[in-house]
Amino acid sequence: MRTLPDYLRRGMRLIVVGCNPGERSARLGHYYAGRGNLFWPLLYDSGVIPELLDYRDDKRIIEFGVGLTDLVKRPTRGIEEIDRQEFAEGRILLAQKLEEYAPQVVAFNGKLVFEKFAQRPWPAEGSPLRRPGVCAALDQQAERRGPRAEDALLPPARRRAEAPENMRTGAKDRKTSGHRSPGE
Repeated sequence: MRTLPDYLRRGMRLIVVGCNPGERSARLGHYYAGRGNLFWPLLYDSGVIPELLDYRDDKRIIEFGVGLTDLVKRPTRGIEEIDRQEFAEGRILLAQKLEEYAPQVVAFNGKLVFEKFAQRPWPAEGSPLRRPGVCAALDQQAERRGPRAEDALLPPARRRAEAPENMRTGAKDRKTSGHRSPGE
């Protein structure tokens, strides 16, 4: 089964790092294509991108200064299918990509992805690594269970207004997209 390409370029404001492509995403050739995957609506509702994209539009994410890659490029049904050697190789390759492309922010799609990359537990509350713009983790599983992070509890308009300046997209662009989030 083929894997997904990286969508990266130098100087991006954000690179989102997934664990590895799911089988459905790899089969369809698009990031976050799993049924019920909340990645694309969450990216829009958080104000990271100014228009709602569908997984079939994943290449367009670069237009907004956001890139996509994975820690391990081999598609699997689940993370338990990835062995230590694949994570070790993935750490080296991802570190090289991050050095080469030098994004302003790296967001790991889930705490486990960060932990597999950094080889240490997710930073504790109050850690300097938990500052905005230093390290971020997206947790779609938590969104399915219900919001857990403080900013996820805010309505979309407030989340957008309170996002770090380097992560915000223009409000004008969002209003012209024709999509309104629930609660707006």
